[in-house]
Amino acid sequence: MATPSPWILISPASAERHSFHCLQTFAWFSLYFSCARRPSSPYTPYEVHFMRHSARIFTFLLLSLCLALLSAVAFDTPLTDSAIREAYFLGLRHDDKTRVTLEQYSRHLPAPEKGPHVAEIGLYTPYAQIVQQTLEKMTASSAQQAAEDFHKQKETIQVRLLILLTPTYSYTMASREPGNKQGLQFRSNDFWQDFSFSLRQHETEIEPLSVHGEPYYQFQTIGPTGVPINGQPNPQQSVLNGARVWLEYDAAAVASDDAQIEVVTPDGQHVTATFDLSRLR
Repeated sequence: MATPSPWILISPASAERHSFHCLQTFAWFSLYFSCARRPSSPYTPYEVHFMRHSARIFTFLLLSLCLALLSAVAFDTPLTDSAIREAYFLGLRHDDKTRVTLEQYSRHLPAPEKGPHVAEIGLYTPYAQIVQQTLEKMTASSAQQAAEDFHKQKETIQVRLLILLTPTYSYTMASREPGNKQGLQFRSNDFWQDFSFSLRQHETEIEPLSVHGEPYYQFQTIGPTGVPINGQPNPQQSVLNGARVWLEYDAAAVASDDAQIEVVTPDGQHVTATFDLSRLR
């Protein structure tokens, strides 16, 4: 099953990141020139002192603004009521800003030449979870109620995975049962338990609070197209097509830094995705 490719565009976070670098560079240059010695000028010592003092104040305020803007886009826990309201209303927008924001929290991966396809890896912070739940209308009917409900729960980081079967790793497999004349058997619905999953920061693995998954089915046509089977022209059956897996982590145990998710498949693939939590809410 083909998966949609991510949109190729510049996200708000990327634009903000470039702006922050420019602001920081300008601020440091301002600090340098405000403190550096200057050649003699027609200004009086008092005027020179006043201008240097003003430049230092300006530089300090600019640096403070840079730090405030950087902290505003970084992962943080616990969420404030203001951040919860912001996420709630962002989910209600149902527009390109909502879509682009959520795209930052997932990676769509290409299919391998053979073996199972780890098609999507997502890491969702508490902020992103509220946006997603509001978008899917799974949360409260008001921002105030959303904040009250959210504070009743433990804040978690959610890792969401989509694993798809392929022609070389399909819903049927060689049977090991004696007496099976066809030599095939259906793959188990919990086949995802043969995979291993991990979340690491600086080579330190973080233990999940919970891991669970569910099978993912797809309808397929039985037999040649147009050939009736049991009186039905194009009968279909639901067949196993993959699995969705969720891992939950204590948000307090995850730092606002790079986080790497790795999936190891039964055939030895090591599929990874890295998320910079200093750039994600």
